[in-house]
Amino acid sequence: MMTQSMSTSKTGARSAPDAPRKYQMEVAERAIKGNVVAVSDTGSGKTLIAVILLKHMVAQARKEAAETGCRQKLSFFVVNKVPLVFQQQTYIASNSDIKAEAVCGAMNVDTFDMEMWNTIFDRCELIVLTGQILFNILQHAFLKIHECNLIIFDECHHAIGNHCYRQIMTTFYAGADKDCRPKIFGMTASPPKDKGNKSFSAMELERTLDAQIITASYNEVLQFTQKPRERVVRYNQLEELSTTDLYCAQEEALQQLKALCESDPKFKTVLGAFEYAQLALGPWCATRIWKYALRGLRDDFLNGVGPHVKERLQQLDKAETIAKKIQDAPLDSSLSTVREKLKKVVEILQEQRESAGGFCAIIFVERRPVAHVLHEFLLECKQLGPEIGLDFIKAAVLTGHGSKGDISQHRMQLKEQRRILDGFRRGHINLLVSTDVAEEGLDIDRCRLVIRFDIKNTLISHIQSRGRARDPVSEYIIMQPVEDADHLDAIKAKENEMRQWCGNLPEDRVINLGGNDSDSSGNDSDPSGLEQMRELADVETIYVVESTGARMSFHSAVALLHQYCASLPSDAYTQLQPYFEVKPTVVPGEFECRVTLPPNAPVSEFNSGRFSKKSRAKNAAAFLACKKLHLLGALSDRLLPHRNKVLVDGDLMEEEFEEEEEGEADDASKSRSKKSMKSFPINQPKFWDNKIVAPTVVSEVESRVGCTRLHMTIFTLHLNPPADHEQLDVEGAGSDFRSLCLLTSQVLPKFDPIQLFFDEGSRWVKMTSIDQPMDLTAQQLEDLHRYCKLLYLNLYRKPVEMGSVKDGMPHIIAPIKSKADLLAQSGSTPDQFIDWEEVKAGAITTNAVDITESDLLWDRLKDRLLIEKGQMGRLYFTRALRTDLTPSSPIPDGIKGSRELGQGGKTFAEYYRETRDTTIFNLNQPLVEVSRAPGVEDLLQPNKNNTRAQKATAARFLVPELGLMCPVAASVFRSGSWMVSALNRLDGLLLTIDFTSELKLPISTPLALEALTTSELAHAINYQRLELLGDTFLKFLTTLDLYTRHLFLDEGQLSMRRTAMVNNKKLYYHARRLRMDRFIIALRNVNPHFFAPSTSSETPNTPGRRLISHKTMADLIESTLGAAYFSGGLDLGFEAAVALLGPIDGVNRWEDFGHTYYDRIHASNPNPRQFVPPPVFGDLSNVERSIGYKFTDLKLLAEALTHATSLRSQTQCYQRLEFLGDAILDMLVAKHWVEVYPVSGPGKIHSLKSASINNQILGVICIQLGLHQHIHHMSSALCNDINRAVEKLNDAMEDAKGSPSGELEGEFWEDFNYTKVLGDVLESVLGAVYVDSRFDFSVVQRVFDNCMLPVLQKHLSMETLKGHPVSVLVMRVQQDGCQLLTLQNITEQTTVELKSTPASPTSFTESDSFWSNSKSGPVSNPVQEYAVFIHEQVIASVTSTQVQVARKEVAKKVLELMDRDPGMVARYCDCASRVSKRARSPESSPSPEA
Repeated sequence: MMTQSMSTSKTGARSAPDAPRKYQMEVAERAIKGNVVAVSDTGSGKTLIAVILLKHMVAQARKEAAETGCRQKLSFFVVNKVPLVFQQQTYIASNSDIKAEAVCGAMNVDTFDMEMWNTIFDRCELIVLTGQILFNILQHAFLKIHECNLIIFDECHHAIGNHCYRQIMTTFYAGADKDCRPKIFGMTASPPKDKGNKSFSAMELERTLDAQIITASYNEVLQFTQKPRERVVRYNQLEELSTTDLYCAQEEALQQLKALCESDPKFKTVLGAFEYAQLALGPWCATRIWKYALRGLRDDFLNGVGPHVKERLQQLDKAETIAKKIQDAPLDSSLSTVREKLKKVVEILQEQRESAGGFCAIIFVERRPVAHVLHEFLLECKQLGPEIGLDFIKAAVLTGHGSKGDISQHRMQLKEQRRILDGFRRGHINLLVSTDVAEEGLDIDRCRLVIRFDIKNTLISHIQSRGRARDPVSEYIIMQPVEDADHLDAIKAKENEMRQWCGNLPEDRVINLGGNDSDSSGNDSDPSGLEQMRELADVETIYVVESTGARMSFHSAVALLHQYCASLPSDAYTQLQPYFEVKPTVVPGEFECRVTLPPNAPVSEFNSGRFSKKSRAKNAAAFLACKKLHLLGALSDRLLPHRNKVLVDGDLMEEEFEEEEEGEADDASKSRSKKSMKSFPINQPKFWDNKIVAPTVVSEVESRVGCTRLHMTIFTLHLNPPADHEQLDVEGAGSDFRSLCLLTSQVLPKFDPIQLFFDEGSRWVKMTSIDQPMDLTAQQLEDLHRYCKLLYLNLYRKPVEMGSVKDGMPHIIAPIKSKADLLAQSGSTPDQFIDWEEVKAGAITTNAVDITESDLLWDRLKDRLLIEKGQMGRLYFTRALRTDLTPSSPIPDGIKGSRELGQGGKTFAEYYRETRDTTIFNLNQPLVEVSRAPGVEDLLQPNKNNTRAQKATAARFLVPELGLMCPVAASVFRSGSWMVSALNRLDGLLLTIDFTSELKLPISTPLALEALTTSELAHAINYQRLELLGDTFLKFLTTLDLYTRHLFLDEGQLSMRRTAMVNNKKLYYHARRLRMDRFIIALRNVNPHFFAPSTSSETPNTPGRRLISHKTMADLIESTLGAAYFSGGLDLGFEAAVALLGPIDGVNRWEDFGHTYYDRIHASNPNPRQFVPPPVFGDLSNVERSIGYKFTDLKLLAEALTHATSLRSQTQCYQRLEFLGDAILDMLVAKHWVEVYPVSGPGKIHSLKSASINNQILGVICIQLGLHQHIHHMSSALCNDINRAVEKLNDAMEDAKGSPSGELEGEFWEDFNYTKVLGDVLESVLGAVYVDSRFDFSVVQRVFDNCMLPVLQKHLSMETLKGHPVSVLVMRVQQDGCQLLTLQNITEQTTVELKSTPASPTSFTESDSFWSNSKSGPVSNPVQEYAVFIHEQVIASVTSTQVQVARKEVAKKVLELMDRDPGMVARYCDCASRVSKRARSPESSPSPEA
């Protein structure tokens, strides 16, 4: 017999591997050959054996039906309880593609006629039902016994006496022809003892079921089980309680109830419950049992029919009136109103307080009302707090479906049972008060404590309830009155007798899990060694690796093979090891061994050949396997599994750039730079290297001055995106702006309009190149140079160095005449477009001049820029000439600024005299209404602070006598403010051309610009969107190269190689090698081509240099890959990868991956066998129909569905295909969301991508496609998890029917916590499609569009995306004013801040080629406990093997606590908010303003 140890974390992730049990496959194979009764403990995986057998038998029935044309024979799964009908049907349907249907009495099967039964028989292949219904079907000849191909009897120990199980076998099976009988498979944890025998025997069960009992060796079972500690806790059942008012009231009520019972026997149920509670539990419990008993009885009466219903309801009213006389008394801390039995329960639970973190328990009771009362008692004890010590208890009631004569109020539906069990698995509930429904059938993983509150005298009940205590430190307690004989001793005697009988079965019926490799003589010694020397003379017994000298001997191979298998990638369901089968050959005295490796090893089986000793055959098989593994690269040259870390040359980068480091910024600058930052010189586009230089004298005799030829590009502002065919519009967005022209020595490349962001909305700058060049004299150039300097001086409020006419200038900006002037001068040359009057005015007079009386005309003021004397840093636009206001006028109400409050009634002249000590002489001059001219802003930023802009629009009044007039026109100044931003974007566009030209990549200019723009600029575009896409493309490309190149590396080795290849350190190295810092569009302190100061105050102070982080450099590689893929698909993406990272050995084009892969496959296996899918996969054509793809090679599909727990698989497990499919899915999802939201923030896209590929959504899609029914594995725990996953989805669909839409909406899967296997299978199927289609990405894109895209489109969007619980927790805690929130791994003492945590460097071996990599091993998945801390105080914790699950669950737990207790953070937090408002520095007295 066998009990499996399985521990589950609070989040449902398993803490111990669920090893595939070899005996399960052995029993299944025996059952395929003949009738078998499998005897093993509760939870040891008997149902999985039944599923394996069902798959085989149904596949056989399908084949026979197809060949004969007859109706397919049916299989039956027979259970003894109605709830198990639905549970087992769901379990089988969840783990196979068998068409299973549940049938029970509640469906009115008694009314079914032949037509109805035929309808059911025709539409299903398996019927799960109770034994009585199957008996009735056969009895009424709705189906003949020869039309059945398999009958499975669950809990077959019931097949005794007149039970329907036995009646089926004796009445119908025994009378059928032997050749027409169905196969029989029975399952039990304890076979029944034959009647009449003194010693244990179960031969009668074997005769009844015409089957042989098969069990596992008990000694072998002990290696795999965690047997609980068993003890008896005794209590005084005859304890006398003090007579209280409560007790007296109950005695009086009891007498009245007895009188009612005499009139109606229906009340005996209520009376029995009350008497039991009063006698066994005490008056406190007896008081409360009324409400459960009476409510249930009322439901029975209301649902009943007949003449006595009304009278019974009247009697019930009387009973309730009696019950109301008894008041519910509170429970006191001394527990004086309960019996000693309950006090003992409290003591037992108090002992568990120290281990409350992992506490999980079940208390088994016999009656449903008692379960509810005991639950209420525990809740009351919890409310008493530390005085009782049960405040750690989180209890719930678990009962089954009612049967005749029981209280119907407590009949819990299966859905409610699943909800409670799910809460128990996840730690939300840690104690179940249950009836025997939890003993058998229900899916309960593990338990630390089991209390048998009510004794059951049957061995089967004892074994089943004890089987729930499967935790490594579990305890099983039986509560027994002191006066009774020792129940535990009697039960143990029965169990030992049963085990002894099972152990004495013939050797072929007792399965030895470890395989019996000891020799029959019992002594494998060979003192002289001569026998071994003779036998091994012609056998290779030493294997030496020449490069290292590593040596493997014949006798060390077994241990080495175990070490290798243990290093393979595994999950919570696997414990990988070699499987040795030593069997005698046809030659007496000779043995041979077959060793089977786990399905994720590169090879599967080895045969030893014949040897005289079993141990030598085993050694020989292991020796051959290890040798082959080394030759394939699976073992290193030191004959070890590859490690998951390799030494790294960490100084490579510094050595490569040692000379460059010497020429960098000074030591002071270096000391200020962080380790992750580096200072780089600011680079300018090559276009600006072509300087504008003044012309030279052509002839000294004629003294004729030469000209400089320039090219004009006109920059015009538009309200809407201009079309290419639009004619030149020099006024653009209105008369407030002037079109400007850019003069360059070379023709400016053509670019799309530039989008700028004003407070009023977006506007576009169109750049129009004039075909005809222009010639300018030296004087004209000098005038333009002086004018430009004046314009920049006013824009930046400081001098700007932009070169000289003599030494050269990169460009010149000139104002353009108005549209009317241009139209009047048809046929004008480009130089005549320039407003030379404006230029000369600024060139001659660079200083502001006084406003004269002649200037006080609106036509002369409307386009002028004014300055107020004494306020030289402020410029003003004119808004109106106010002839209605003079300096003598009172300051109007409602227009004074904040500093003029209290100045009411004063005139402008009085205000200036008192605040400025300035006297205005001309009191009759009109005032000029002005508005503040803003400074230069970065108009490429869509989200700017509007405070300054709002201040600039405030109305002010300027006294002409106190004003100056700037030589630069206001319209030119306005245009100059946006021209600076346009020039910044132009710089980026020109850098983009340099970048793509140097790499020789035809990436579209807008995408390349986006790829080079950092997010720190806060521009409308930045590289993070493309970096996300490029990251997934690089992952895909690297994955594909590794998958096709290394056919025999496992998924763990491939993953570590990929991690080493795509880590940021290596990408940074390649970015440095290519000097990509020259092209990054980031914050800078100057515009290098004319040395204008930056518009940002956050740039480094070192002139001509800037700091760039290592990560930004690495990100630039990925964003460029993303831009290339977006521009030209996989082919251009591949070209970009080669240009950036180096060539890939043997691959020159994308399609070469497929060619080289199949060449390598053919070379490794020139003559592959034809693959025929075994029955365990079911009908794989269902999968093909579901995903919309027909496989050429079904072996790839079978591999994609094979889990690592499968034994003797004909394919590898899905891990390598999942490695490939994971990268494909990442690529497809990232591409989809980047296309759907091309301008959204990168954080949102990343969140959408994460939400699209988590275990929950992938699990839902896997189930919807039916892939879960075809997974080949040998794990009972995985069967249970898949079954739960299906149930959760079905429950969600059922709940959705009651919603307004009637459909599932949003991220309904958020709390599912699905097993990762479902998502892995979906990814591996995508990988299989890609490989089978000869690496045609369009094929896998279609599968994605058919299978996944509809789910993403329906349930995910930017608007409906839910925040991750960790992010929500951080935000809410910070909103409460706390800054000290941490998430800590309290298992490994590793603290992770919830803000941004830099990834630790990954080890790898550097080389000049990106594609070089280092060998590595798998990453283990240990159980870890995560906790949330506030100010170093634990708030909550969760354990899980999945880090993401643990973080999510512990965050959700804390959020739930905060919802229930809004003041929780304040109690833990003692830090005040550190956010302070900065006081505004006082400014000099302004002019009156609104």
